[in-house]
Amino acid sequence: MAPQIASAEGIAELTDRHWQVIKFMRHEYEAKGTGPTVRVLGKTSGVSVKELYQLFPKGPAKVAAKIAGIPKPRGCIWPRRDASPWWTASWRRPCWPGWS
Repeated sequence: MAPQIASAEGIAELTDRHWQVIKFMRHEYEAKGTGPTVRVLGKTSGVSVKELYQLFPKGPAKVAAKIAGIPKPRGCIWPRRDASPWWTASWRRPCWPGWS
């Protein structure tokens, strides 16, 4: 099932490095009851943060957890579909009356 989920997330093939991260995620979840964050993954999984983002471009912790079949890690933010990205002008525009 993991290869099908990975394919749906835009990952064509799961390499040994992908599996290293996925197995680490599962192990951490079994041991601690929660999946590791990106920071913890980068420090303890044997895969650098830079490589994590190359392996899982849409978000290493979120996507790896999904492929591993575990809940998203604490501190992992799943944006609402209707939310504006933080970098858009509409986000920075004050919403108080009289401000423009």
